Amino acid sequence: MAVKLDDMILWPEIEALEYAECSDPSVVLGPKVADATHIFVGAYLPDADEVKLHLIENGRNYTMKKMDKSGYYAVMVPVKSLPKTKVKREQLLPSELPDYRFLITTGKKTIEALDPYRLESQIDALDINQFVNGIHEDLTSILGSRELTIDGVPGVEFAVWAPNARAVSVVGPFNDWKVDANPMRLIEDAGIYELFIPGLKNGEKYQYRILNSVGKEVYKTDPYGRYFDIRPEFSAIVYDDDYKWGDKAWMDGRAKYFARDDAMVVYSLSLEGFVKPEPLSKKTMQLDFHSYREIADDVAAYCKEMAYTHVELLPILEYPIDNSLGYQTTGYYAPTSRFGEPADFKYMVDTFHKAGIGVIVNWTPAYFPQDSQGLSEFDGTCLYEHLDPRQGIHPFLGTKLYNYARSEVSNFLIGSAMYLIKEFHVDGLQINDLGPMLYCDYGRGDGEWVPNMYGGNENLEGKDFLIKLNDTIHTEMKGVFTIGHDSVLYPGLTDDTDDGGVGFDLMWNEGWKFDFLDYMRTDPLFRKGKHNTLTLSMAYQYSAEFLLGIGYDDVTGDDGTMFNKMAGMRHQKFASIRLVTAYQMAHPGKVLNFAGTETGEIDPWYLGAPLYRHREKTYGQKTGILPMGWKVTDEREEHKKLGEFVSIANSFYRSHPALFADDDKPSGFEWIDALDADRSTLTFVRKCKDETLLIVCNFTPVPYDKVRVGVPFAGKYKEIFNTDAEEYGGFGFGNPRLKTSKKVKCCGRANSIEIRLAPMAMHVFSCEKTGAKTK
Repeated sequence: MAVKLDDMILWPEIEALEYAECSDPSVVLGPKVADATHIFVGAYLPDADEVKLHLIENGRNYTMKKMDKSGYYAVMVPVKSLPKTKVKREQLLPSELPDYRFLITTGKKTIEALDPYRLESQIDALDINQFVNGIHEDLTSILGSRELTIDGVPGVEFAVWAPNARAVSVVGPFNDWKVDANPMRLIEDAGIYELFIPGLKNGEKYQYRILNSVGKEVYKTDPYGRYFDIRPEFSAIVYDDDYKWGDKAWMDGRAKYFARDDAMVVYSLSLEGFVKPEPLSKKTMQLDFHSYREIADDVAAYCKEMAYTHVELLPILEYPIDNSLGYQTTGYYAPTSRFGEPADFKYMVDTFHKAGIGVIVNWTPAYFPQDSQGLSEFDGTCLYEHLDPRQGIHPFLGTKLYNYARSEVSNFLIGSAMYLIKEFHVDGLQINDLGPMLYCDYGRGDGEWVPNMYGGNENLEGKDFLIKLNDTIHTEMKGVFTIGHDSVLYPGLTDDTDDGGVGFDLMWNEGWKFDFLDYMRTDPLFRKGKHNTLTLSMAYQYSAEFLLGIGYDDVTGDDGTMFNKMAGMRHQKFASIRLVTAYQMAHPGKVLNFAGTETGEIDPWYLGAPLYRHREKTYGQKTGILPMGWKVTDEREEHKKLGEFVSIANSFYRSHPALFADDDKPSGFEWIDALDADRSTLTFVRKCKDETLLIVCNFTPVPYDKVRVGVPFAGKYKEIFNTDAEEYGGFGFGNPRLKTSKKVKCCGRANSIEIRLAPMAMHVFSCEKTGAKTK
């Protein structure tokens, strides 16, 4: 008995389709075997006036019957190419059935269209297996949106992980945001909904309309979106580019870079400082910024002139609120659209690389905001976060904490990191807020946290995630490094993972920063009582690989600038900043400073305010953005000299391996005199295989004419750097003549020299042993 058309109709599913509640649209859409000689084809096209099916194998057209006023069409089509046995017919996939096209007439217009529900999944079994097990190496090749051409028809493939959703559909301007227009198919083994929509292309805006696990309709942005609409809109945008990189020389050399042993002096800045002269956009009523391309050339040229090795950019990944540092990320695969397209960000990185400057990006895998359009309760369940608020809510910020025990979540985050590194050629990642990633009880009182499986307070899943992250980066991308940023204490953060460590290349030395800034705030008259705060850092220097960072939080907003932190009168403040800059480089550890420190910025910067003042487009700059914006003309010279000093100091640091090559080895540092609290002076040696430098610091505004200091060995000592030099704005109180050591005991040393010490200054002497051959 022949199967009739009505026999193939599933009315409950068609009704669910109309209300966008159909969990598996392929049940009623696309082709199915009806009998030995016919296939059944269903289509949901509410706007169509007439639909015909054009069968490729015989070239004939078959009129589809409108079965329901909602716009459901169906037809039985006779075909010749079906297997003879029923078992084999039932095993056929939709993509293995005879091919066809829809001829859709709306008004006077007829178009030919591919049926996306006939196509086989674009996510194969290997992809599914790797995704479920959290080991997929290129998630953007299966998730998010991507342009494809299938059977000669161009379009866009959409895919999203939402295993507990009842139904998911793609909505956007292309379908007038109709929730029933493009229902997605579920790949049950992976919990992924996918759909290919013919005819779509780059630039299409879209969201996912989700009927979640409790039957609530929500609209979500794409977790794997690579480009987003300008806030406050949150639609993702189909995006691809063919950017042609010009940084081959940099990338070829990057694999030889080792963050622990090579020079690193970082210029940290927020792109939100580059607000336009009229900062409020009339179109969006949001802050209007210069673009990545406008900023790139000027800042790269400035950093090169200032001899920085790296630039740290924040914020980069998409985030919701302008007046923030961008740590609450909403788009882990997308540079923020505030400053342009992803290709524009590539241009920025490319420009820095061509100038010989590495790029570090802030990246926050600890938490995400509770914004309803984001990851929070994505499919109605706590998909990305922990269900228990004792594990899933940040104790201070109220943000959601990731559940690293889910392999898909760990894969999502590591995939983001690798995408930044591979797609955008980023050289380093700074990972923020490690506390909740390492400790279950971070910021929580008794009864407010959940112990680990052994009853302890270590976040075992968070630690494993960080280890996997660092291992993946170091294995796949030689020369790329990670920096941990938090005040949390945890053993082995920079130890190799093979030795039981977490594997970071560097950690911020928050203890050094706190002590040192506290010391520099103190009136010099009382500094001798705090002398131990200068020397304490060396007691734990070799417990980790450190970066000495003075970042955004230390020099902006209510905390004030470095200039205003310095004790003393105006000229003493400038001298102090020179001393701070030099001492930071002489102390073991890599160096980072936030923008404005290098020129002695007086006024603190607040989020949303211009970091750089606008001037006429001079000095070959594109935007007229200069690194100094002093309003009082007679103040400029001192700030200019300070900037020139920082440039020279950076160059000096980079040209002397003794200051960086053995930062992580006790052999690279040696105290000569750490106990002179009365005069607030320090004397020490920095050294490596090929160089030894004697360094003497005076932290008071008092000059000393004849000071005897011990030296590491008998030899000649020449002053090669003095922060009090006249060209830097100092008094020129130094040691112009070569010093030959004498056998006079001092500081426990058999030999010593007599020198002059400038006020609030650091002196560096080259060291040559008696009888050594001069190179």
